[in-house]
Amino acid sequence: MSAPSAFTLGAIAAATAPAFMTIGFIVWENNWYGSAFSLNLFKCNLASVGFVVASLAARKWGDPPFSGPGAEIQGDDILGLCLSSFIGILIGDFLWLEGLRLLGARRVIVVDTVKPALAALMGWALLGEELRITALAGVALTACGVLVVGMERKEKSEGAASGSLREKRTDSAASLRRGYVASAANACLDTYGSVLTKQHGMNMTVWEVSLVRFGFAGLAMLALSMVMAARARILDERKVAAVEVFPEMQTEVHAVPVADGERDPLLGCADGPEDGRHVEGGGCSLPPPPWYALPGNMTRRSWTHMVAGVVCVTFLTPALSNYALFRTPLALTLTLTSVGPMYALPLSWGLQGDRPTWRACLGAAVAMAGTVVLGLFGKVDSE
Repeated sequence: MSAPSAFTLGAIAAATAPAFMTIGFIVWENNWYGSAFSLNLFKCNLASVGFVVASLAARKWGDPPFSGPGAEIQGDDILGLCLSSFIGILIGDFLWLEGLRLLGARRVIVVDTVKPALAALMGWALLGEELRITALAGVALTACGVLVVGMERKEKSEGAASGSLREKRTDSAASLRRGYVASAANACLDTYGSVLTKQHGMNMTVWEVSLVRFGFAGLAMLALSMVMAARARILDERKVAAVEVFPEMQTEVHAVPVADGERDPLLGCADGPEDGRHVEGGGCSLPPPPWYALPGNMTRRSWTHMVAGVVCVTFLTPALSNYALFRTPLALTLTLTSVGPMYALPLSWGLQGDRPTWRACLGAAVAMAGTVVLGLFGKVDSE
């Protein structure tokens, strides 16, 4: 029996990646009480530690780069992947989270369905990948099925994917415009970031590609966080000095009321006697954490959930996606990695009791048919 081809392994990796991402999002839900920036800061730097270990192990035990054994990493490759990180992670993730905040998950999924078409266009224009007509039909089928599933899923929390965005959303015309612009820009930048990754990662292993991209993003956010923390300390010192000279400037800090039995992640404090921070009157005794800092009010259980989510979302998912990116056409990779809502149906039903509707099941069947077509006819014409 012959071993599976590189294309087959890449297609399997692309189809498996969104399953880990969906599991990670479910594990993350209701466990992060910091800002979206601090979540990105935490997950990028923690995952980078894992990528360092995996990269060293891969080189030691002979895992060859995508271009073959003996390939040497060039300076242009590092710069290209850093640019990919800046476009796809630093800017792209911010725009994606902003779209979630302004539009909600369903509308963002609608906009994200343009990614396979953008990938087919950019793959043809920038990478020379020409898909067969049957493969393009599979891309369209999968995108339509994912759209139906995403529109049918209940929005229990608009910020579930990011783990923190629970601001009250207003559907004003201006907010909707900004949200659609942010989501559309994210789709374009994320797709182009994948193009840059494919162009500049051939001389590396899958772990090294992820290390450069997430390491660069993590260090950039860490530097910004440190600068903002230093600035805050300087301002606090000036404020203390001013109060010593002018005591009348001293102000009294009051606890902010929080509804009983709820946690307010935007407020940055927990309402519950198990945390030892509940104060009389339904308030909390901790001030809100700054947006650039990790939250200090999370329980050990919440941190455990977040670490497990990082392993799924920021470590395994990019590794599988990058492997697929170098083994399959760009359009096929981005189409298969977008089927997360389809995996969410059985996972949400089994873990959260969220029973899917018949329309969602129909959309999943259509998406599955599209993935089958892609698996059978997804190779580029030159192959």
